[in-house]
Amino acid sequence: MSFIDKIHKTSLVLVLSLAAMSVQAESYQCIAEQLAGFVFNPKTKTWHAGGSATEAGFIVKNPSEAGAKNIGPRWFVTEQGKDYGMACATDFDANGFLHCQGLGGDFLMNKKTLRFRYLQDEGYVVEQYTRASPEGKQGPHMKIGQCQPLPIQ
Repeated sequence: MSFIDKIHKTSLVLVLSLAAMSVQAESYQCIAEQLAGFVFNPKTKTWHAGGSATEAGFIVKNPSEAGAKNIGPRWFVTEQGKDYGMACATDFDANGFLHCQGLGGDFLMNKKTLRFRYLQDEGYVVEQYTRASPEGKQGPHMKIGQCQPLPIQ
């Protein structure tokens, strides 16, 4: 193989590598450090402050990582271990914020500080209590914590 052929081959590998990196988007894992919320006492049928941040974190993922075309939601936020979540209609704004809403939740992340805030507002005001989802099964709460970029796969 001539010197020119080696340069062309090396250049081709470099171009393909850079193209692959530009197609892949980033993902983030966000872990709650603090939680403030309310829990229901079924014996007294009253609500009181409580809760713990031991619940699962969140994955913030760009749909293009899964090979999806750039139509529809720009980002998805799912609670780890769940197969549903929130679709984010917009990308990170100029200040680094990503805001997503859905399924009774409101997720806000700052890409610059890698902090997030999640509000879950179901369980107190919303009248959706059935035998499958009795009052107190889920209480309103807010989580705050840190995010970290996940390695590109």
